[in-house]
Amino acid sequence: MQSSDSEQSDGDSNEGQHRLKEKKDKGAAEEDEENMKLSVNYKEFNKIVLQRKDILKWHDMPCFREHSTHMFVKVVIGSGTYAVARLMSINTRSDTFKIDNKSCNIWVELSYSGKIRSFKLQMISDRAVDDDEFNTFKKDFCFC
Repeated sequence: MQSSDSEQSDGDSNEGQHRLKEKKDKGAAEEDEENMKLSVNYKEFNKIVLQRKDILKWHDMPCFREHSTHMFVKVVIGSGTYAVARLMSINTRSDTFKIDNKSCNIWVELSYSGKIRSFKLQMISDRAVDDDEFNTFKKDFCFC
């Protein structure tokens, strides 16, 4: 019976250590998030925002699709309304549309507001994210 008490005590100790480690990990993640909140502004953020011309130029390069995922783009979501979305993938389809009087069949899958949707490349902006759009993005992605 004594050994079972000892085993339970060890189990409780291990469980306590596990909880302490989870708490430390959570604390570190919250600290990282807090540091990110304070250290990134919209000008720095634009370094990881792809523009339409970048995707047009590089989409055929073998490593571009792999390394561009989870970067960000500025996308038209309504009449003159833009949002920042996370790039999930770049694809080609059989249907084409015009960009700068040239045929294009590039579509992007974007994550925005918890949903993944496909957009024609022509919906991606060639302009940088401004301060207001960046602040909206931070609220939408819970970075503030």
